[in-house]
Amino acid sequence: MTPFRILLAACLLLSTPAAASDPSYLGAPGVLTLDGVGAIYGGAAAAKNVFKEGTTLGAAAALGAVRGGGLVLQGLPVFDGRAKLTTGFGLLNRAEFTTQYGRAYNQGFLVEQVIDGFGFGARLDYERIPERLSLHASLVFSSIGFVEYKNRAGSTIPISRKDLKDVTSNAITFGARYKPLEDERLKIDASMTTLAGRPAQSDLELFRVKFSGTQKRRSFRLSYGTKINAALVIRDAGPGAADLQCTAITDPALKSDCNKLQTQVNDFIVKSNSAGTTAPLGGSNGLRSYREMRFKAANTALSGIEFGWSPLSEYPVELLAFYELGHAADDLGSLYSRARYSIGTGVRVNLKGLPIRAEFAHGQEDSAAFLTIGSVW
Repeated sequence: MTPFRILLAACLLLSTPAAASDPSYLGAPGVLTLDGVGAIYGGAAAAKNVFKEGTTLGAAAALGAVRGGGLVLQGLPVFDGRAKLTTGFGLLNRAEFTTQYGRAYNQGFLVEQVIDGFGFGARLDYERIPERLSLHASLVFSSIGFVEYKNRAGSTIPISRKDLKDVTSNAITFGARYKPLEDERLKIDASMTTLAGRPAQSDLELFRVKFSGTQKRRSFRLSYGTKINAALVIRDAGPGAADLQCTAITDPALKSDCNKLQTQVNDFIVKSNSAGTTAPLGGSNGLRSYREMRFKAANTALSGIEFGWSPLSEYPVELLAFYELGHAADDLGSLYSRARYSIGTGVRVNLKGLPIRAEFAHGQEDSAAFLTIGSVW
């Protein structure tokens, strides 16, 4: 997920269309904390049933370590109501993320990455068989500019950004969701994304398949699923190594940090250009005890199970327990040879179909606690 999509996702989740045909409005100030990214302070507002019934106009703004905002128009009926259009725009201003450039299970040199960026896109959803089969297509354009890197102490690493070109990407996605059963016990999601237009980086085909389901009985819920992501290089851009000009730095400590960063950035770029990089693992959307986007590789997989118990039927509050198993490898044949796990508990509040989760998770590397929006499965 590109950074601006985090903001657009918040808009979409906070602007779920209302059933009533009359216009309605809502606002949601607060904080969204993403482990490894930091606290996203701000809020969102939405107007439901605007323009046409079922259409929502939403906006979100963020401050703190991740500064930016987004606008989204969701659920606009098109083609005589046979399809629905969602379109949006997101902007980041000196947003700061903790990141590293290790591949698969390797832990890279941790740095604070400061970026500017923007993106816009549109998605068309068509329900081919009501409640059973839906198709979707989307187009997203994004541009990310690297402002600076800081070490963990907060000191700016004085690198040369001459070779660190802005990453301008075009992503075209086609996908489908199929429910072979009449209830929620099994859903199959599949998509293919063409990612192109990035300077000095290879063009990729990204494949994603997810099997998931939910069973409910009285006050208990059981959710489960498996996600598999794979990248295929369709145009090799070559090594694409960057010269950060570390030899010009006089401070020994910062020079050492620059050399570490240059080595790992170049290793990552070269491997990504030759093997590709698919959707990463780690954070609030899977392997919850690890930093956001901790495991980056050409192939990733995630499996998990989550139990929910609602002790009071009159309140939409669930107590959670979950277990997840993740895999990452550049070689597809060795994807399942190693694994990382997360186990945890939490509380989930379901507000008009919108899950808000406060969770604690533990894994091999560390533990994490966070508040976030949406459901993993």
